[in-house]
Amino acid sequence: MHSSLSLSDSQQQFQAWRLQKSHSKERIPEHLWQLAVQFCDTHPLTRVAKHLNLDVGSLRQHRQRLTAKPTVPSSLRFVELDVSPAPSNSSRCQRVELERVDGVRMRLYCEATHDFDVTSLIHSFLQG
Repeated sequence: MHSSLSLSDSQQQFQAWRLQKSHSKERIPEHLWQLAVQFCDTHPLTRVAKHLNLDVGSLRQHRQRLTAKPTVPSSLRFVELDVSPAPSNSSRCQRVELERVDGVRMRLYCEATHDFDVTSLIHSFLQG
């Protein structure tokens, strides 16, 4: 982020944005919210909000949103695969990597001699 900036420097960036915005209801850009949230680690939230002329509740919400860790849905379940050897003489290794929108990843490595339904695996994983 912008860790070398001081709270005063950030205040100037907010003032510059407020002077150039096209209408009064224009939303604060994401990079400015990120800048404000960064200071909440080293300064009280109320001081940051006051110094940058922000609503404390809005700053709190953006801080929660930007610092929230992705959660694993409770609906995840184990998907059993039948990887019994298929009638093949090949010894190649297959690799399947999946990642969902919520950041959950799955990697599967197996010999090509194992036969399993990749389509069902992908569907089950993506459905969570």
